[in-house]
Amino acid sequence: MASLLIGPATVCTFGDRPRVLPDAGVAIEDGVIRDVGPYAKLSKSYRSHTAIRTRNSVILPGLICAHHHFYSTFARGLAPAKTPRNFVEVLKYMWWRLDRNLTLEDVYYSALIPLIECIKSGTTTVIDHHASAHAVRGSLGKIADAARVAGVRVNLCYEVSDRDGPAIAAEGIAENSEFLSLVSNPQSAISAGGGSASGGRNPKFLTASFGLHASFTLSDRTLREVSRRLESLDAGVHVHVAEDLADRKDALKKYRTGVVQRLAGLDLLRDKTILAHCIYITPAERRLIARKNCMVAHNPTSNMNNAVGTADLLGLTRDGVLVGLGTDGMRSSMLDEAKFAAFPHRMALRDPAAAFCETADLLVKGNPAIASRLFGSRLGVIEKGAAADLIRLDYHPPTPFTDETFYGHLLFGLANARVRDTMVGGRFLMRDGKLQIGVSEEEAAAAARVLAAKFRRRFAVDRRPGR
Repeated sequence: MASLLIGPATVCTFGDRPRVLPDAGVAIEDGVIRDVGPYAKLSKSYRSHTAIRTRNSVILPGLICAHHHFYSTFARGLAPAKTPRNFVEVLKYMWWRLDRNLTLEDVYYSALIPLIECIKSGTTTVIDHHASAHAVRGSLGKIADAARVAGVRVNLCYEVSDRDGPAIAAEGIAENSEFLSLVSNPQSAISAGGGSASGGRNPKFLTASFGLHASFTLSDRTLREVSRRLESLDAGVHVHVAEDLADRKDALKKYRTGVVQRLAGLDLLRDKTILAHCIYITPAERRLIARKNCMVAHNPTSNMNNAVGTADLLGLTRDGVLVGLGTDGMRSSMLDEAKFAAFPHRMALRDPAAAFCETADLLVKGNPAIASRLFGSRLGVIEKGAAADLIRLDYHPPTPFTDETFYGHLLFGLANARVRDTMVGGRFLMRDGKLQIGVSEEEAAAAARVLAAKFRRRFAVDRRPGR
């Protein structure tokens, strides 16, 4: 792998203490950042490195999505079977019907398309949550194949649920268990691309979690079996938590407890557990999440789209919960998600100044911390020893661009700028706006359209694939 020196550019580091470094450079070796600093100094220290000139550009770390649904791709332009009146009906008439009618080939292309969109928008690491009720076995391998073609880092899981019956729930448990075992085995072909930044090798490209849908579609029996499987696996669960009030009401009615307490009682709150949404939780549950060192994925535009409510982001962060930013399948551009993230909080609180720093922190601080925990190496930051995942944008700041003004430029300037280059592990996936991954976006989209036409015929009658 080539040793590179990228710069000079304005380098924005992200991380716990985000910095704006003018006229800076980044030295890269073996897919890892070797050095960051003034370009003039680095150019003398790394004369043997291949120089990539980037004057008049801004370099950010590759962006991270804390909660995605690749399989939502085939929903574009698709109307629900019936007009939904509430969130549960949104699931019933759109999403559950959609996932029941996906084939394994659909799964591959519904992942490849958003992965290409990730590259084009500068998203280099994605934590995905998958469902395909009649194409469970092998589905995570298909998504991993698409990610390998695209070159994007992914954390994958299958959404276990009892809603389609015990046989399909058992398949989901088996798919998660076997995929986690494969990913954790360094000799397995599916875990190719692994390694350790501290050892000088490229950090992992593929990790996994144990996927769960939501409390209201999961029995204690199923959750106990998941907990049992996790005893031998270095993983947490990735689960929707209290996205709608219906989830909380179900837990209170059936189990006399909130959703978070229910998961805790079944030993599912672990340091690698991701709780998506967390809208209808109590202050006590927030503190429990913090004590268990779990992570929360906040999905503001999806919450607005589904009219489910607004999470108490300020309460979560005040109680010490690690919170990141996801899209919930709405998009693959994290800059787009970030620039709208504060708005629902301002509406809910009727405060035009609310949540500015807190929502920017999700992208800049929270997502790097979440991904670094799941992948076991530093991701989403520009610092010595971190993965060489970088993006370059065309941006000419019209006002002073400093540490103090960075968030304003990020959300209202860079979020509207064009991503020119995307690099993962020291390899360009896009260079000067052109994909470098060996697959044609046009051809992939054409293949997806053929499959989507067949899928829509199945969706219309809700017929199991192959019948």
